Amino acid sequence: MATRISVSPKSVLRVLLLIVVMLSLTSLVGHLFNYYVVVEDFLVKELQESFVRLFSVDGEGNIPTWYSSVTLLFSSALLAVIAVSTKHSGGRYFYHWGALALIFFYLSLDEGVQIHEMAIKPMRLILQASGLLDAGWGGLLYGWGGLLYYAWVIPGAVCTVIFAMAYVRFLMHLPPKTRWLFTMAGALYVGGAIGVESLSGQYAAQYGEERIGYHALTTAEELLEMLGVAVFVYALLEYMRSQLTTVEFHIYSRENLAGLRLRIYRAREQRRLSATGAEAPQGYVEGGVTHVNAGIGGARHDLGDVERGAS
Repeated sequence: MATRISVSPKSVLRVLLLIVVMLSLTSLVGHLFNYYVVVEDFLVKELQESFVRLFSVDGEGNIPTWYSSVTLLFSSALLAVIAVSTKHSGGRYFYHWGALALIFFYLSLDEGVQIHEMAIKPMRLILQASGLLDAGWGGLLYGWGGLLYYAWVIPGAVCTVIFAMAYVRFLMHLPPKTRWLFTMAGALYVGGAIGVESLSGQYAAQYGEERIGYHALTTAEELLEMLGVAVFVYALLEYMRSQLTTVEFHIYSRENLAGLRLRIYRAREQRRLSATGAEAPQGYVEGGVTHVNAGIGGARHDLGDVERGAS
């Protein structure tokens, strides 16, 4: 039995944007209700607080956190498919695509278990031990600024700069539309994760984390992050639509031999090979299909042959 699933990048984007807006509004309304409406009944108060815990975009282990983690993991999977396609078609920047897949896998993990928050206290201790706070930088942490109150933004900003420098050539290599979408997605995500996070740290340093102003800032932060991921998913799907055309996964089993053939239709690759007379690397191109070799137990097999042998 064969099942074909067609995906429209624009439809996916519309669904993701709807989810992002609904989650952000639900979180903000919950905090407003919790802050301004005083409830005396114990049961109603418990329901009110449970609702906030379940839908707060700044919370942990709830629906917004699960959504963000899943979309980041989905991005990682799309990047991995593009990386495999790039490798087996002899394209450039395979390692850049692969590294992006690993980065987004880590971001998905971090969203679920909050790894970056573990760097807050150690970074504060490092700043104190280095004497920077005694040299007048303390205001950045606790005074007027408070911009480094969530001190993880320091290594986060450093990693962002290194990443940007390493990916400049890769970004310029992309098609114009993909390049623009990647840039917009990155600006939204980093602007929320580091920019607005620093502003919420400033607010928390002065007024604490219980006021409605703090929750408004964290809602804006998470909104920008989720919008950035939604645009990035759309950019990846659009890139795959224009560059890969069709992606098919086939799973085969035959006695003790299991294999996975990933077939990717690439009209552009077929034209290039036909024009140059070159041979397709690590497999072969037939009818616009890139046949990928895979192996089990250290042996390599042409799974196209496996399919023909099993039929």
